[in-house]
Amino acid sequence: MRLSLFLIFSFFSVTVFAQGNRSIQTLNAGWKFHKSNTSELQAVLREKEDWEQVNLPHCFNAEDGEDEKYGYYRGGAWYFKEISIDSSYQNQRVFMYFEAANQVCELFVNGVSAGKHIGGYTSFCFEITSLLKLGAKNVITVRVDNSHNENIPPLDADFSFMGGLYRDVYLITTNNVHFDLLNNGSNGVFIETPTVTEQTATVRLRATIKNDGKAKQKILQYTRITDAGGKMVTTKSTAVTILPGQIYQTEQNGFSIPNPHLWSPDSPYLYTVTTEIRDSKGHLIDQISNPLGLRWYTFDANKGFILNGKPLKLIGVNRHQYYSHQGFALSNEQHVHDIELLKQMGGNCLRIAHYPHDPAILEACDRLGIIATEEIPIVNYINENSNDFRSNCLNMAVELVRRDYNHPSVFVWAYMNEMLNNNKPKKPENLRHLNKLAISIDSILHKEDKNRFTMIPNAEWFEGYRDAGLIDLPQICGWNIYEGWYGEKLSDFEQFMDTFHKKYPNKPVMITEYGAGADPRVRSFAPERFDFSMEYQNAYHEHYLKAIMERPYIAGAFAWAFVDFFAEPRVDATPHVNNKGLITLDRELKDSYFLYQAYLQKSPMVSIASKGWEQREGSAASMEEDFCKQPVTIYSNQLEIELFLQGKSLGKKTVVNNKAVFEVPFANGSNLLEAVCKIGSNVIKDVATIQFRLWDFPLNKHPESFPFIHVNAGSNYSYYDKKNHCTWMVDQPYSRGSWGYTSGKRYRAGSRPASQREISCTKDEPLYQTQQIDPGSYRFDVPDGTYEVSLYFAELLSEAQMQKSLYNLTADATVDKAVKRIFNVDINGYPFLRNLNLKEQYGEAVAVPFKYIIDVRDSKGIEIKFSALAGVPVINALSVVRIK
Repeated sequence: MRLSLFLIFSFFSVTVFAQGNRSIQTLNAGWKFHKSNTSELQAVLREKEDWEQVNLPHCFNAEDGEDEKYGYYRGGAWYFKEISIDSSYQNQRVFMYFEAANQVCELFVNGVSAGKHIGGYTSFCFEITSLLKLGAKNVITVRVDNSHNENIPPLDADFSFMGGLYRDVYLITTNNVHFDLLNNGSNGVFIETPTVTEQTATVRLRATIKNDGKAKQKILQYTRITDAGGKMVTTKSTAVTILPGQIYQTEQNGFSIPNPHLWSPDSPYLYTVTTEIRDSKGHLIDQISNPLGLRWYTFDANKGFILNGKPLKLIGVNRHQYYSHQGFALSNEQHVHDIELLKQMGGNCLRIAHYPHDPAILEACDRLGIIATEEIPIVNYINENSNDFRSNCLNMAVELVRRDYNHPSVFVWAYMNEMLNNNKPKKPENLRHLNKLAISIDSILHKEDKNRFTMIPNAEWFEGYRDAGLIDLPQICGWNIYEGWYGEKLSDFEQFMDTFHKKYPNKPVMITEYGAGADPRVRSFAPERFDFSMEYQNAYHEHYLKAIMERPYIAGAFAWAFVDFFAEPRVDATPHVNNKGLITLDRELKDSYFLYQAYLQKSPMVSIASKGWEQREGSAASMEEDFCKQPVTIYSNQLEIELFLQGKSLGKKTVVNNKAVFEVPFANGSNLLEAVCKIGSNVIKDVATIQFRLWDFPLNKHPESFPFIHVNAGSNYSYYDKKNHCTWMVDQPYSRGSWGYTSGKRYRAGSRPASQREISCTKDEPLYQTQQIDPGSYRFDVPDGTYEVSLYFAELLSEAQMQKSLYNLTADATVDKAVKRIFNVDINGYPFLRNLNLKEQYGEAVAVPFKYIIDVRDSKGIEIKFSALAGVPVINALSVVRIK
């Protein structure tokens, strides 16, 4: 028996009424959602369980895309909704417009397919007029599938391909004669500016109009351009006769704007172009409005980027479309807020990576003056043997350009990110396939838009991309460079760029990616590559910004990335997250954000970089001192900074490369810092309050006030646990009167100071990814009292690694003993842990905490002793907390 949609589901209804011309409304509320790989509509309707009430935007990977388990759902899902269409729609056309759905989407209306779209990031539209029941309820059903598909880019990338109806969906109604809504996601109107100077600007407009009526129509296409205040600047009318069923392309030339107000990042002035269709009696039939920004620009191989006749260094960021616990499904307000944060940072450009983003992004770029590059999602690899893959790539290029053609903020179309990213030689036939597809895409982009530039972002391998023809083909060469992160030396960045410029002196170039990972919880006074400390990220960006600014031939640079984003295969300090952002997934500003403000903001600024590190700990250096000196970095665009602690000046420092560093004597308790710049009679300042826990030297100097010590064992960095209001300190060797280990060495994962393994059963990965190996013992010369001693372990080695690292450690070690790690732990001579075998008892890469209560008497302090039974002991973290 055929099941009725109306009997199975109870939906929220939307009643739609006809208006005089075009009407637009969202269909975001009241959907039913069901995750299922069933592809046939009637079959999925029999799956009655687990239907969920959702509103759009909706991402079905919002949770599993960031949980501890590896992998996230890639498959099919269904959305259902009921709408009522008023009978007044008898002579109207009805469309559903999707801003995006990842990655294959099929729409059904009352059980009948209305169309299918391939590609997860561009907009598309289906007409549903003939499938609707007027004056009745209609069931809208949408199937979305984000499964891996060898015919759909991206095939592979360092970001998660989350699924769902994750952007807005609209119901649009028009009269029978209307601007074409089925023109590859565009609104059917395309605006060009053939000539722009300081004295005059000319505008040309193309439009696609469709007559879905049964009779020919005489219409008037009327276009007016108004300034930012709504004042009329110029108009033009064109009479057109359009036959039934015909799609008619019109062109209006000769718009002239004297003394135009030019669009730029400093003055993002927008005119408005309103295009109307009126019938023979002058009645309005349809209307479209588009922004108009008047500017001219070029990219020069030696002078860089030139806007409106003046050189302008482009400094900005890359952005992905993720938010914590939301996946892809951001609101328009959240999208816009990101662009506002970029503007507040002082950035003037945005690489929209690696796919078209929500329309709200470019609308904000237009309004705020952010120059944008935009691209299609061909990343890392292509399917050389698939005509469907090639066709989908070319169609995505058309959709990209047509949807966003009218945005004055878009200056560059891009494609093919890091196609030789593994730096391995490719066979000649592979390079030919790659080059052939690149030529086709570049040709499509120029055919669709003769005015903008094209660019390919390449990964730092000159010979490979040269041989593939990917340097010569586009008008701009982009380089993704990570020297000092994936490469060892920061200085190799400028060496590579200077070499490239010598070899290609006539090729405009931009740095399309550069960056280093940073977790706001990780802090280091001796930062090194891959420690994921905020301080190393700061040093990295300080180096790159200076080098970029010193080279006029570099037209622009985009930091990777603006916001941290989900990348499922990654296991860094924050698993499943690429944390190279200047901002976290929750939009917390990292220190490097303030560095960019210092370089880019034109108004005076000063910022205490590490003000987010609100809880610190440290030891007094001697018995005579009641403070602990730690460095504090100030970023500013001024010449001199004065720093105050508790209202007392610590002196003035000259700002060098937008940076000044002060040694601050932190006292126990609350420490008020004020960084001050005086500009004439004006004063600007930034304020931070740091809660500091000072350890006396010796630790038992004031027995009544000793609180706790937290140690990140085997580490070169501190771990700031904001949730528990404490800092796990950098490890240190023991010295009398203090604390530390008596022997051993720090764990290293090759050249990295910490493991890349994801640690189960914890969110504190940086605490467990470091380790002191064979520590002998830890001693804490604490005063007498009752203490809670906590020990934290994780087995970081696989069995193969353990065989290699532990075999034959002692003369009498057997193979059986060597591939195991078994040890005892005693505290002050008492046996607390016996025969601890982390791998056998708990598994690899699992957080294993223990807690003990002990009494300390007779000024003996605490000694935690590790004794090997097989292999060598390890400890990942430990804490000593006084409870009495």
